[in-house]
Amino acid sequence: RKEIKKYELDNLTVETPPKWDRKWRIVIFDIPAKKQKARLALLAKLKNLGFIMLQRSVWVHPFECRSEFSVLARAFEVEQYCHYLTCEDISAWDYLRREFEHKNNVQLI
Repeated sequence: RKEIKKYELDNLTVETPPKWDRKWRIVIFDIPAKKQKARLALLAKLKNLGFIMLQRSVWVHPFECRSEFSVLARAFEVEQYCHYLTCEDISAWDYLRREFEHKNNVQLI
């Protein structure tokens, strides 16, 4: 708990830029069962930050969030199981845009 508090996770946010760069940020992870509590905490925080689930361990956000995701992975001690990608073209584009706009009350395009 002290370690997590040190990262001030309650105040962690993803900044909304004035204009979207039309890139998707994809975080993927394969966290072992022995770290189930960390996985659940990470998932809760991703939801809280506005990420959209594409698949069980694949979450997507339209805004730059590499440092925020890195802080989460470090705080929950799962860095070695986590990866961050940036993507300009994705088959689920329309789905992701609709879901993000609906869940976060934000207009992307």
